[in-house]
Amino acid sequence: METLTLSRLSDILKSKSSEDNSDSSKTWKRLLASSMLAMSDVLFVCLSLTIALAIRQITTSEQFVYYDYFIVSGISLPIFVLAFYLRGLYPGYGMDVVEELRSIVIATTVVFSLLALVSFLSGGLVTYSRMIFAFAWIICVIAIPLGRTVTKCYLSKRSWWGTPVMVIGAGNAGGKVLESLVKNRTNGLIPVVALDDDFEKWGYLHGVPVVGGLHLIKELKEKLSIDTAIIAMPKAPLSLQQEIVNKYNHVFGKIYVIPDMHGVSNLWIHSSQFDRSLGITFSNRLTHDKVAQFKKRMLDIILGSLLFLLSLPLFILISIIIVIDSRGKVLLRQERLGQNWNKFGMYKFRTMHIDAEERLAHILATDEKSREEFNKYHKLLKDPRLTRIGAFLRKYSLDEIPQFINVIKGDMSLVGPRAFMGGWEIEKIREYSPLTITGKPGLTGLWQVFRDKDTLFEERCFLDQYYLTNWSAFLDIYIIARTISVVVLGRNL
Repeated sequence: METLTLSRLSDILKSKSSEDNSDSSKTWKRLLASSMLAMSDVLFVCLSLTIALAIRQITTSEQFVYYDYFIVSGISLPIFVLAFYLRGLYPGYGMDVVEELRSIVIATTVVFSLLALVSFLSGGLVTYSRMIFAFAWIICVIAIPLGRTVTKCYLSKRSWWGTPVMVIGAGNAGGKVLESLVKNRTNGLIPVVALDDDFEKWGYLHGVPVVGGLHLIKELKEKLSIDTAIIAMPKAPLSLQQEIVNKYNHVFGKIYVIPDMHGVSNLWIHSSQFDRSLGITFSNRLTHDKVAQFKKRMLDIILGSLLFLLSLPLFILISIIIVIDSRGKVLLRQERLGQNWNKFGMYKFRTMHIDAEERLAHILATDEKSREEFNKYHKLLKDPRLTRIGAFLRKYSLDEIPQFINVIKGDMSLVGPRAFMGGWEIEKIREYSPLTITGKPGLTGLWQVFRDKDTLFEERCFLDQYYLTNWSAFLDIYIIARTISVVVLGRNL
Protein backbone atom coordinates (compact mmCIF):
# COMPACT_ATOMS: atom_id res chain seq x y z
CA MET A 1 0.00 0.00 0.00
CA GLU A 2 1.29 3.44 -0.90
CA THR A 3 1.58 6.11 1.79
CA LEU A 4 -0.99 8.86 1.41
CA THR A 5 -0.28 12.55 1.85
CA LEU A 6 -2.68 14.97 3.52
CA SER A 7 -3.29 16.76 0.22
CA ARG A 8 -4.06 13.45 -1.53
CA LEU A 9 -6.34 12.46 1.35
CA SER A 10 -8.13 15.81 1.06
CA ASP A 11 -8.68 15.24 -2.66
CA ILE A 12 -10.09 11.77 -1.97
CA LEU A 13 -12.54 13.15 0.59
CA LYS A 14 -13.71 15.85 -1.85
CA SER A 15 -14.03 13.37 -4.69
CA LYS A 16 -17.23 11.44 -5.23
CA SER A 17 -15.33 8.41 -6.46
CA SER A 18 -13.46 5.86 -4.36
CA GLU A 19 -9.73 5.15 -4.32
CA ASP A 20 -9.19 1.81 -6.08
CA ASN A 21 -11.86 0.09 -3.98
CA SER A 22 -13.01 -2.56 -6.43
CA ASP A 23 -13.30 -6.07 -5.05
CA SER A 24 -11.44 -7.41 -8.08
CA SER A 25 -8.44 -5.14 -7.40
CA LYS A 26 -8.20 -6.30 -3.77
CA THR A 27 -8.61 -9.92 -4.83
CA TRP A 28 -5.79 -9.69 -7.38
CA LYS A 29 -3.46 -8.08 -4.84
CA ARG A 30 -4.14 -10.80 -2.27
CA LEU A 31 -3.79 -13.47 -4.95
CA LEU A 32 -0.44 -12.04 -6.05
CA ALA A 33 0.90 -11.97 -2.47
CA SER A 34 -0.44 -15.47 -1.81
CA SER A 35 1.10 -16.80 -5.03
CA MET A 36 4.54 -15.42 -4.15
CA LEU A 37 4.39 -16.99 -0.68
CA ALA A 38 3.14 -20.28 -2.14
CA MET A 39 6.05 -20.30 -4.62
CA SER A 40 8.45 -19.79 -1.71
CA ASP A 41 6.85 -22.65 0.23
CA VAL A 42 6.95 -24.99 -2.78
CA LEU A 43 10.60 -24.12 -3.46
CA PHE A 44 11.66 -24.93 0.09
CA VAL A 45 9.61 -28.14 0.23
CA CYS A 46 11.45 -29.33 -2.90
CA LEU A 47 14.78 -28.17 -1.47
CA SER A 48 14.07 -29.97 1.81
CA LEU A 49 13.28 -33.25 0.06
CA THR A 50 16.43 -32.94 -2.08
CA ILE A 51 18.61 -32.33 1.00
CA ALA A 52 16.92 -35.25 2.82
CA LEU A 53 17.68 -37.56 -0.11
CA ALA A 54 21.29 -36.39 -0.15
CA ILE A 55 21.70 -36.96 3.61
CA ARG A 56 20.18 -40.43 3.34
CA GLN A 57 22.44 -41.29 0.40
CA ILE A 58 25.54 -40.17 2.31
CA THR A 59 24.64 -42.07 5.50
CA THR A 60 23.68 -45.39 3.86
CA SER A 61 24.79 -47.62 1.02
CA GLU A 62 21.19 -48.30 0.03
CA GLN A 63 20.35 -47.30 -3.54
CA PHE A 64 17.28 -45.12 -4.21
CA VAL A 65 15.19 -44.53 -7.26
CA TYR A 66 15.24 -40.73 -7.16
CA TYR A 67 12.60 -40.53 -9.86
CA ASP A 68 10.00 -42.08 -7.51
CA TYR A 69 10.65 -39.43 -4.88
CA PHE A 70 10.39 -36.59 -7.36
CA ILE A 71 7.04 -38.01 -8.49
CA VAL A 72 5.70 -38.07 -4.93
CA SER A 73 7.10 -34.58 -4.42
CA GLY A 74 5.19 -33.30 -7.46
CA ILE A 75 1.99 -34.96 -6.28
CA SER A 76 2.34 -33.67 -2.71
CA LEU A 77 3.09 -30.03 -3.58
CA PRO A 78 -0.57 -29.08 -4.23
CA ILE A 79 -1.46 -30.81 -0.95
CA PHE A 80 1.12 -28.68 0.88
CA VAL A 81 -0.31 -25.52 -0.65
CA LEU A 82 -3.88 -26.58 0.23
CA ALA A 83 -2.88 -27.41 3.82
CA PHE A 84 -1.14 -24.05 4.22
CA TYR A 85 -4.16 -22.27 2.74
CA LEU A 86 -6.53 -23.99 5.18
CA ARG A 87 -4.27 -22.81 8.05
CA GLY A 88 -4.71 -19.20 6.87
CA LEU A 89 -1.11 -18.78 5.65
CA TYR A 90 -2.07 -17.21 2.31
CA PRO A 91 -1.45 -14.36 2.57
CA GLY A 92 -1.61 -14.47 6.38
CA TYR A 93 -1.89 -10.72 6.98
CA GLY A 94 -1.83 -9.87 10.69
CA MET A 95 -0.67 -13.34 11.79
CA ASP A 96 2.04 -13.21 14.46
CA VAL A 97 5.25 -15.18 13.92
CA VAL A 98 4.50 -17.79 16.60
CA GLU A 99 1.07 -18.60 15.17
CA GLU A 100 2.59 -18.70 11.67
CA LEU A 101 5.25 -21.19 12.79
CA ARG A 102 2.66 -23.28 14.62
CA SER A 103 0.50 -23.41 11.50
CA ILE A 104 3.48 -24.37 9.32
CA VAL A 105 4.47 -27.20 11.66
CA ILE A 106 0.90 -28.52 11.92
CA ALA A 107 0.26 -28.37 8.15
CA THR A 108 3.66 -29.91 7.31
CA THR A 109 3.17 -32.69 9.85
CA VAL A 110 -0.29 -33.52 8.48
CA VAL A 111 0.96 -33.74 4.87
CA PHE A 112 3.96 -35.93 5.72
CA SER A 113 1.72 -38.14 7.88
CA LEU A 114 -0.63 -38.57 4.92
CA LEU A 115 2.30 -39.53 2.68
CA ALA A 116 3.49 -42.08 5.24
CA LEU A 117 -0.05 -43.44 5.61
CA VAL A 118 -0.44 -43.86 1.84
CA SER A 119 2.88 -45.69 1.71
CA PHE A 120 1.74 -48.00 4.53
CA LEU A 121 -1.75 -48.72 3.15
CA SER A 122 -0.45 -49.43 -0.36
CA GLY A 123 0.72 -52.83 0.84
CA GLY A 124 4.20 -52.48 -0.62
CA LEU A 125 2.95 -51.19 -3.96
CA VAL A 126 4.37 -47.77 -3.06
CA THR A 127 7.34 -47.90 -0.67
CA TYR A 128 9.30 -44.91 0.51
CA SER A 129 11.96 -44.52 3.17
CA ARG A 130 10.48 -43.27 6.44
CA MET A 131 13.90 -41.88 7.33
CA ILE A 132 13.85 -39.66 4.23
CA PHE A 133 10.38 -38.42 5.19
CA ALA A 134 11.63 -37.70 8.72
CA PHE A 135 14.66 -35.77 7.45
CA ALA A 136 12.50 -33.86 4.98
CA TRP A 137 9.98 -32.96 7.72
CA ILE A 138 12.69 -31.61 10.04
CA ILE A 139 14.29 -29.56 7.26
CA CYS A 140 10.88 -28.26 6.11
CA VAL A 141 9.85 -26.87 9.52
CA ILE A 142 13.15 -24.97 9.64
CA ALA A 143 13.56 -23.94 5.99
CA ILE A 144 9.99 -22.89 5.16
CA PRO A 145 9.71 -20.23 7.92
CA LEU A 146 13.12 -18.81 6.95
CA GLY A 147 12.08 -18.77 3.30
CA ARG A 148 8.83 -16.98 4.13
CA THR A 149 10.74 -14.42 6.22
CA VAL A 150 13.00 -13.55 3.28
CA THR A 151 10.05 -13.52 0.88
CA LYS A 152 8.02 -11.21 3.13
CA CYS A 153 10.99 -8.84 3.47
CA TYR A 154 10.98 -8.58 -0.33
CA LEU A 155 7.20 -8.34 -0.69
CA SER A 156 6.86 -5.71 2.04
CA LYS A 157 8.66 -3.24 -0.23
CA ARG A 158 6.02 -3.66 -2.96
CA SER A 159 3.15 -1.17 -3.16
CA TRP A 160 0.52 -3.92 -3.49
CA TRP A 161 1.61 -5.81 -0.36
CA GLY A 162 -0.62 -5.84 2.71
CA THR A 163 -4.12 -4.81 3.65
CA PRO A 164 -4.95 -1.16 4.49
CA VAL A 165 -5.58 -0.37 8.14
CA MET A 166 -7.29 2.58 9.80
CA VAL A 167 -6.07 3.54 13.28
CA ILE A 168 -8.74 5.28 15.35
CA GLY A 169 -6.97 7.40 17.94
CA ALA A 170 -3.68 9.28 17.53
CA GLY A 171 -2.67 9.70 21.16
CA ASN A 172 0.07 7.82 22.98
CA ALA A 173 -1.45 4.37 22.32
CA GLY A 174 -2.25 5.19 18.70
CA GLY A 175 1.29 6.47 18.18
CA LYS A 176 2.78 3.23 19.47
CA VAL A 177 0.47 1.18 17.25
CA LEU A 178 1.42 3.25 14.19
CA GLU A 179 5.13 3.01 15.01
CA SER A 180 4.89 -0.76 15.31
CA LEU A 181 2.94 -1.19 12.07
CA VAL A 182 5.26 1.12 10.10
CA LYS A 183 8.35 -0.73 11.35
CA ASN A 184 6.87 -4.19 10.73
CA ARG A 185 5.42 -4.04 7.22
CA THR A 186 6.10 -7.77 6.82
CA ASN A 187 3.09 -8.32 9.09
CA GLY A 188 0.89 -7.10 6.25
CA LEU A 189 -1.16 -4.59 8.26
CA ILE A 190 -0.38 -1.29 6.51
CA PRO A 191 -1.63 1.90 8.23
CA VAL A 192 -2.94 4.35 5.63
CA VAL A 193 -4.76 6.84 7.84
CA ALA A 194 -5.35 7.69 11.50
CA LEU A 195 -8.32 9.59 12.93
CA ASP A 196 -8.63 11.70 16.05
CA ASP A 197 -11.09 14.30 17.30
CA ASP A 198 -8.27 16.42 18.74
CA PHE A 199 -7.30 18.90 16.00
CA GLU A 200 -3.88 19.40 17.63
CA LYS A 201 -2.99 15.85 16.62
CA TRP A 202 -3.86 16.37 12.95
CA GLY A 203 -0.94 16.21 10.57
CA TYR A 204 1.48 13.27 10.35
CA LEU A 205 2.42 10.65 12.90
CA HIS A 206 5.22 8.24 11.96
CA GLY A 207 4.63 9.23 8.34
CA VAL A 208 0.91 8.39 8.45
CA PRO A 209 -1.64 11.20 7.87
CA VAL A 210 -3.83 12.02 10.87
CA VAL A 211 -7.20 13.67 10.19
CA GLY A 212 -10.43 14.24 12.06
CA GLY A 213 -12.89 13.76 13.38
CA LEU A 214 -14.34 10.37 14.02
CA HIS A 215 -17.36 11.08 11.82
CA LEU A 216 -15.05 10.41 8.84
CA ILE A 217 -14.64 6.73 9.75
CA LYS A 218 -17.26 5.32 7.41
CA GLU A 219 -16.46 7.68 4.53
CA LEU A 220 -12.72 6.96 4.64
CA LYS A 221 -13.38 3.25 5.03
CA GLU A 222 -15.39 3.21 1.82
CA LYS A 223 -13.19 5.53 -0.24
CA LEU A 224 -9.91 3.86 0.78
CA SER A 225 -11.37 0.34 0.75
CA ILE A 226 -10.25 -0.38 4.32
CA ASP A 227 -11.32 -3.68 5.88
CA THR A 228 -9.40 -3.49 9.17
CA ALA A 229 -9.60 -0.93 11.96
CA ILE A 230 -7.60 -0.60 15.17
CA ILE A 231 -9.24 1.35 18.00
CA ALA A 232 -6.31 2.77 19.99
CA MET A 233 -7.89 5.16 22.44
CA PRO A 234 -7.71 3.38 25.82
CA LYS A 235 -8.03 6.62 27.80
CA ALA A 236 -11.29 7.55 26.07
CA PRO A 237 -14.57 6.89 27.92
CA LEU A 238 -15.65 3.27 27.67
CA SER A 239 -19.02 4.38 26.33
CA LEU A 240 -17.31 6.05 23.34
CA GLN A 241 -15.27 2.92 22.55
CA GLN A 242 -18.42 0.75 22.80
CA GLU A 243 -20.25 3.17 20.52
CA ILE A 244 -17.52 2.95 17.85
CA VAL A 245 -17.42 -0.85 18.00
CA ASN A 246 -21.20 -1.25 17.86
CA LYS A 247 -21.62 1.38 15.14
CA TYR A 248 -18.89 0.16 12.79
CA ASN A 249 -18.63 -3.54 13.59
CA HIS A 250 -20.69 -4.41 10.49
CA VAL A 251 -18.64 -2.03 8.31
CA PHE A 252 -15.14 -3.46 8.91
CA GLY A 253 -14.17 -7.05 8.38
CA LYS A 254 -12.02 -6.98 11.52
CA ILE A 255 -11.70 -4.56 14.44
CA TYR A 256 -8.88 -4.64 17.01
CA VAL A 257 -9.34 -2.82 20.33
CA ILE A 258 -6.25 -1.71 22.29
CA PRO A 259 -7.10 -1.89 26.03
CA ASP A 260 -5.72 0.38 28.74
CA MET A 261 -2.95 -2.06 29.65
CA HIS A 262 0.19 -0.65 28.03
CA GLY A 263 3.24 -2.85 28.60
CA VAL A 264 1.15 -5.99 29.15
CA SER A 265 1.59 -8.30 26.18
CA ASN A 266 0.64 -11.95 26.18
CA LEU A 267 -0.04 -14.39 23.36
CA TRP A 268 -1.80 -16.73 25.76
CA ILE A 269 -4.67 -14.39 26.59
CA HIS A 270 -8.10 -15.99 26.84
CA SER A 271 -11.39 -14.18 27.08
CA SER A 272 -14.11 -15.24 29.48
CA GLN A 273 -17.71 -14.16 29.72
CA PHE A 274 -19.10 -13.24 33.13
CA ASP A 275 -22.77 -12.57 32.43
CA ARG A 276 -22.42 -9.50 30.15
CA SER A 277 -18.93 -8.58 31.38
CA LEU A 278 -15.77 -9.49 29.48
CA GLY A 279 -12.96 -11.03 31.48
CA ILE A 280 -9.36 -11.47 30.28
CA THR A 281 -7.20 -14.31 31.54
CA PHE A 282 -3.40 -14.02 31.36
CA SER A 283 -1.23 -17.15 31.39
CA ASN A 284 2.41 -17.24 32.48
CA ARG A 285 3.37 -20.63 31.14
CA LEU A 286 7.11 -20.78 31.65
CA THR A 287 7.23 -19.75 35.31
CA HIS A 288 4.17 -21.64 36.59
CA ASP A 289 3.48 -24.54 34.19
CA LYS A 290 5.54 -27.61 35.20
CA VAL A 291 4.76 -29.39 31.93
CA ALA A 292 6.01 -26.39 29.94
CA GLN A 293 9.19 -26.30 32.07
CA PHE A 294 9.79 -30.01 31.40
CA LYS A 295 9.28 -29.55 27.65
CA LYS A 296 11.72 -26.67 27.59
CA ARG A 297 14.36 -28.60 29.54
CA MET A 298 14.07 -31.58 27.17
CA LEU A 299 14.42 -29.22 24.20
CA ASP A 300 17.53 -27.70 25.79
CA ILE A 301 19.17 -31.06 26.47
CA ILE A 302 18.44 -32.66 23.09
CA LEU A 303 18.96 -29.65 20.83
CA GLY A 304 21.75 -28.17 22.97
CA SER A 305 23.75 -31.42 22.88
CA LEU A 306 23.25 -31.75 19.12
CA LEU A 307 24.31 -28.17 18.42
CA PHE A 308 27.35 -28.50 20.69
CA LEU A 309 28.54 -31.63 18.85
CA LEU A 310 28.01 -29.93 15.47
CA SER A 311 29.96 -26.85 16.63
CA LEU A 312 32.84 -28.85 18.16
CA PRO A 313 35.19 -28.53 15.12
CA LEU A 314 34.56 -24.76 15.10
CA PHE A 315 35.14 -24.69 18.88
CA ILE A 316 38.59 -26.23 18.42
CA LEU A 317 39.48 -23.94 15.48
CA ILE A 318 38.50 -20.76 17.38
CA SER A 319 40.52 -21.89 20.40
CA ILE A 320 43.65 -22.25 18.29
CA ILE A 321 43.17 -18.82 16.66
CA ILE A 322 42.69 -17.12 20.07
CA VAL A 323 45.97 -18.60 21.32
CA ILE A 324 47.80 -17.32 18.23
CA ASP A 325 46.11 -13.87 18.20
CA SER A 326 46.82 -12.58 21.72
CA ARG A 327 48.08 -13.47 25.19
CA GLY A 328 45.63 -14.85 27.74
CA LYS A 329 43.23 -17.71 28.39
CA VAL A 330 41.05 -19.23 25.69
CA LEU A 331 37.93 -19.54 27.85
CA LEU A 332 36.57 -17.19 30.48
CA ARG A 333 34.19 -18.09 33.29
CA GLN A 334 32.21 -14.96 34.10
CA GLU A 335 29.84 -14.66 37.04
CA ARG A 336 26.25 -13.99 35.99
CA LEU A 337 22.83 -13.80 37.62
CA GLY A 338 20.85 -16.94 36.91
CA GLN A 339 17.29 -17.98 37.60
CA ASN A 340 15.82 -16.47 40.77
CA TRP A 341 19.00 -14.45 41.49
CA ASN A 342 21.20 -17.56 41.77
CA LYS A 343 24.73 -16.88 40.50
CA PHE A 344 26.57 -19.18 38.09
CA GLY A 345 29.75 -19.21 35.96
CA MET A 346 29.03 -18.50 32.29
CA TYR A 347 31.58 -19.74 29.74
CA LYS A 348 32.69 -17.54 26.83
CA PHE A 349 35.62 -17.33 24.45
CA ARG A 350 37.98 -14.55 25.47
CA THR A 351 37.44 -11.60 23.12
CA MET A 352 39.35 -8.86 25.00
CA HIS A 353 42.98 -8.02 25.73
CA ILE A 354 44.26 -8.90 29.19
CA ASP A 355 44.63 -5.15 29.93
CA ALA A 356 41.07 -4.41 28.74
CA GLU A 357 40.02 -2.29 31.72
CA GLU A 358 43.06 -0.03 31.40
CA ARG A 359 42.27 0.49 27.70
CA LEU A 360 38.65 1.34 28.55
CA ALA A 361 39.60 3.75 31.32
CA HIS A 362 41.98 5.57 28.99
CA ILE A 363 39.45 6.12 26.19
CA LEU A 364 36.69 7.17 28.62
CA ALA A 365 39.04 9.71 30.18
CA THR A 366 40.18 11.17 26.85
CA ASP A 367 37.14 10.85 24.54
CA GLU A 368 33.93 12.62 25.61
CA LYS A 369 31.82 11.12 22.81
CA SER A 370 32.83 7.57 23.79
CA ARG A 371 32.13 8.40 27.45
CA GLU A 372 28.59 9.55 26.61
CA GLU A 373 28.00 6.42 24.51
CA PHE A 374 29.22 4.14 27.30
CA ASN A 375 27.12 5.92 29.96
CA LYS A 376 23.99 5.46 27.83
CA TYR A 377 24.42 1.92 26.48
CA HIS A 378 27.11 0.52 28.83
CA LYS A 379 29.07 -0.60 25.74
CA LEU A 380 31.03 0.95 22.88
CA LEU A 381 30.44 0.38 19.19
CA LYS A 382 34.21 0.58 18.57
CA ASP A 383 35.49 -1.05 21.72
CA PRO A 384 39.29 -0.68 22.20
CA ARG A 385 39.28 -3.65 24.55
CA LEU A 386 38.51 -6.15 21.77
CA THR A 387 41.20 -8.28 20.13
CA ARG A 388 41.22 -8.74 16.36
CA ILE A 389 39.59 -12.17 16.52
CA GLY A 390 37.43 -10.93 19.40
CA ALA A 391 35.73 -8.31 17.24
CA PHE A 392 34.93 -10.99 14.65
CA LEU A 393 33.61 -13.39 17.28
CA ARG A 394 31.40 -10.68 18.79
CA LYS A 395 30.00 -9.67 15.40
CA TYR A 396 28.82 -13.19 14.64
CA SER A 397 28.10 -14.14 18.30
CA LEU A 398 30.63 -16.99 18.05
CA ASP A 399 32.11 -16.07 21.43
CA GLU A 400 29.00 -17.63 22.99
CA ILE A 401 29.55 -21.16 21.62
CA PRO A 402 30.97 -22.40 24.97
CA GLN A 403 27.63 -21.55 26.58
CA PHE A 404 26.26 -24.80 25.13
CA ILE A 405 28.06 -26.31 28.14
CA ASN A 406 25.98 -24.12 30.47
CA VAL A 407 22.83 -25.16 28.63
CA ILE A 408 23.56 -28.87 29.00
CA LYS A 409 24.46 -28.38 32.69
CA GLY A 410 21.16 -26.59 33.30
CA ASP A 411 22.55 -23.17 34.25
CA MET A 412 21.15 -21.64 31.08
CA SER A 413 18.60 -22.32 28.37
CA LEU A 414 19.04 -22.16 24.60
CA VAL A 415 16.52 -19.31 24.53
CA GLY A 416 15.72 -16.97 27.39
CA PRO A 417 16.36 -13.56 28.95
CA ARG A 418 19.89 -12.17 28.70
CA ALA A 419 22.32 -13.18 31.44
CA PHE A 420 22.78 -10.14 33.68
CA MET A 421 26.09 -9.31 35.35
CA GLY A 422 24.68 -7.89 38.57
CA GLY A 423 25.88 -4.65 40.13
CA TRP A 424 23.94 -1.66 38.78
CA GLU A 425 21.71 -4.02 36.77
CA ILE A 426 20.07 -5.44 39.91
CA GLU A 427 18.20 -2.23 40.76
CA LYS A 428 17.31 -1.76 37.10
CA ILE A 429 15.79 -5.26 36.96
CA ARG A 430 13.76 -4.63 40.10
CA GLU A 431 12.55 -1.34 38.66
CA TYR A 432 11.65 -2.38 35.12
CA SER A 433 10.95 -6.12 35.17
CA PRO A 434 11.20 -8.34 38.29
CA LEU A 435 9.72 -11.15 36.17
CA THR A 436 12.86 -11.26 33.99
CA ILE A 437 15.00 -12.92 36.66
CA THR A 438 12.49 -15.77 37.22
CA GLY A 439 13.58 -17.51 34.01
CA LYS A 440 16.84 -19.17 33.08
CA PRO A 441 19.09 -16.86 31.05
CA GLY A 442 19.39 -17.84 27.42
CA LEU A 443 22.19 -18.29 24.93
CA THR A 444 19.97 -16.25 22.62
CA GLY A 445 16.70 -14.40 23.02
CA LEU A 446 14.22 -11.96 21.60
CA TRP A 447 16.29 -8.82 22.11
CA GLN A 448 19.30 -10.38 20.39
CA VAL A 449 17.43 -11.06 17.14
CA PHE A 450 14.75 -8.38 17.01
CA ARG A 451 16.51 -5.21 18.15
CA ASP A 452 19.64 -3.30 17.37
CA LYS A 453 22.61 -3.62 19.71
CA ASP A 454 21.99 -0.11 21.03
CA THR A 455 18.63 -1.12 22.51
CA LEU A 456 18.02 0.58 25.83
CA PHE A 457 18.05 -1.49 29.02
CA GLU A 458 14.34 -1.08 29.73
CA GLU A 459 13.47 -2.18 26.18
CA ARG A 460 15.57 -5.33 26.62
CA CYS A 461 13.75 -6.05 29.88
CA PHE A 462 10.38 -5.66 28.15
CA LEU A 463 11.39 -8.14 25.42
CA ASP A 464 12.64 -10.60 28.03
CA GLN A 465 9.38 -10.27 29.94
CA TYR A 466 7.40 -10.74 26.72
CA TYR A 467 9.32 -13.96 26.05
CA LEU A 468 8.68 -15.40 29.52
CA THR A 469 4.95 -14.70 29.41
CA ASN A 470 4.55 -15.91 25.81
CA TRP A 471 6.80 -18.96 25.78
CA SER A 472 6.08 -21.91 23.52
CA ALA A 473 8.27 -24.49 21.82
CA PHE A 474 7.33 -22.83 18.52
CA LEU A 475 8.62 -19.48 19.77
CA ASP A 476 11.92 -21.10 20.82
CA ILE A 477 12.36 -22.79 17.45
CA TYR A 478 11.58 -19.53 15.66
CA ILE A 479 14.11 -17.55 17.73
CA ILE A 480 16.78 -20.22 17.21
CA ALA A 481 16.18 -20.13 13.44
CA ARG A 482 16.38 -16.32 13.43
CA THR A 483 19.57 -16.51 15.51
CA ILE A 484 21.16 -18.78 12.91
CA SER A 485 20.35 -16.22 10.20
CA VAL A 486 21.84 -13.42 12.32
CA VAL A 487 25.01 -15.44 12.93
CA VAL A 488 25.38 -16.32 9.24
CA LEU A 489 24.67 -12.80 7.97
CA GLY A 490 26.24 -10.88 10.84
CA ARG A 491 23.08 -8.77 11.00
CA ASN A 492 19.33 -9.12 11.45
CA LEU A 493 16.96 -9.71 8.57
